[in-house]
Amino acid sequence: MSTPTYQKRHIALQSAPGELNRHNEYLEGLLKQLKTSRENMERVSAVTRQENEVETKSISKAKRFWSRKNLKENAREQTEQQERKLAEALEVEFREQATLKSLEKVVEEAIRKKDKLVDKVTESNEVKEELRQLYDKIFDGPTPEFPENDELQNNLKLAQKATDNIQTRIFSHSQAENCLVEAEENLDLCLARLNVALMPGSYSSVASVRLKGQDYLESATVLGSEAQKLLKRARTICPEVPAFPPIRVKDHPALVENFLFSNIDSVETVHLEVYPELSKLRKTIRKEWKSAADRYNTTAEYDLNESAEVIAQCREDLFKHRSGIMELVLNAPPSYGRSRSTRYPNALPPTPGSPGPSMMVLAPPTLPPLPIQPSLSTPPALPTQSLSVPPPPPSPPVPLPQSLSDSPYTERSPSSSPNLPISHLHSPRGSMNLERSSVSSSPRHEPSPPFLALPGAEANGGLLGSPIGPPPSYTSAWD
Repeated sequence: MSTPTYQKRHIALQSAPGELNRHNEYLEGLLKQLKTSRENMERVSAVTRQENEVETKSISKAKRFWSRKNLKENAREQTEQQERKLAEALEVEFREQATLKSLEKVVEEAIRKKDKLVDKVTESNEVKEELRQLYDKIFDGPTPEFPENDELQNNLKLAQKATDNIQTRIFSHSQAENCLVEAEENLDLCLARLNVALMPGSYSSVASVRLKGQDYLESATVLGSEAQKLLKRARTICPEVPAFPPIRVKDHPALVENFLFSNIDSVETVHLEVYPELSKLRKTIRKEWKSAADRYNTTAEYDLNESAEVIAQCREDLFKHRSGIMELVLNAPPSYGRSRSTRYPNALPPTPGSPGPSMMVLAPPTLPPLPIQPSLSTPPALPTQSLSVPPPPPSPPVPLPQSLSDSPYTERSPSSSPNLPISHLHSPRGSMNLERSSVSSSPRHEPSPPFLALPGAEANGGLLGSPIGPPPSYTSAWD
């Protein structure tokens, strides 16, 4: 799925956590109202049952009263009063029951809506995590173009490093606590074995009994050595654990002989020096493992929670910054396919003093030369150019008015076409000099452009071509 799709889904689900929090508060209020309504329902039901019992008793008493004294009016009033109280109690009960049912329906609907909001929040978190992973791939490595992104990413790394250190401390405190607890247990067993070895029967003159006491002494010595190893390991794991004195049972410096219970002095030495020292060391170990447990709880409860909040804030800041960058990139106007590698040459050099971009001017396409028809104003002395198009069939002359056709001054141009308009004829006021008019230097008239022989001239009414530019104008000598 692309990044814009993830962003649209995230924007659509962004309000789900806030809606869930508000809905939880609303549901909590509904549950309180439901609890109060149920309590009221129980109380009203009890009142209704009591009124019903009172009414039953009063009816039976009224019947007996009627049979004895015939005081019907008083009995009837009392019965009506009890019935009225019962009706009021039933009305209150029905009202509370209706309220309870409506609240139960509202609570059920609120619970269903809460489930939907929980699903939306879960989906929002999943989309946000996927979008965060996409951003990590996009912004992988240093980004000099976005220095704030590098700064936020560095802050997140520092927060994660601090959290790792806190977790390492928590693990060391936990391991040290376990080692100290196990060392205390071994030392307890050592003291128990030593206590058995110091019993009066252990150092009696009987050889078997004395050997049994020595076995207990050897076992106590081994347990003391194991406790010593655990204490060293706890200090290695956690430097905050203090150093402990060595645990010596059989090789205590106060003992003169290695084999105990051979005389009374050795036994007294164990009673007076070895056993009290081990008991004192046991109390110290207990105190230290309690301190390690306190350090573990403090670090896990405060430091780790605080570091988790810092990491969450850093991740949220980085996510918001990257989302803003992606929105700017996605909402930017299109480049219309132009990239950095594409180069467009300048069509024209910029004009002096104009810093703006130049406009591209396209030259007209070159056409093949066409045969040119001689102009009507060509002098008669020059040889005429033959046309490649066959001449059109002759057409009847155009009838003219009597005044013009009978005039001695009327002439027709020998080279004019029968289909030319009347404006091409000579004026009746005098003879027309086409050659003079075509080469006249009068500023009011321009020379007529030549006719071109174009294909399809036969289908165009016999015209051999169309002039280039404006239509020709002919003037008479009188003008």
